[in-house]
Amino acid sequence: MAAEVQPHLNAHGLSLRQVDIDADPALAQRYGLKVPVLCGPQGEICHYFFDEAAFRAWLARESA
Repeated sequence: MAAEVQPHLNAHGLSLRQVDIDADPALAQRYGLKVPVLCGPQGEICHYFFDEAAFRAWLARESA
């Protein structure tokens, strides 16, 4: 997912911080099998695969 989302982040001056969910028991419990997961400050944007529509909707909400 990181490779797919990176060009979209770059286009908007955003960065990606990768977190090893399995290394944090709280995150492992929270996300379970929903990895990889893309999150913004307010929570999940998409999981398993990059969802461009969900990313664009999130970006629109963040820009409002």
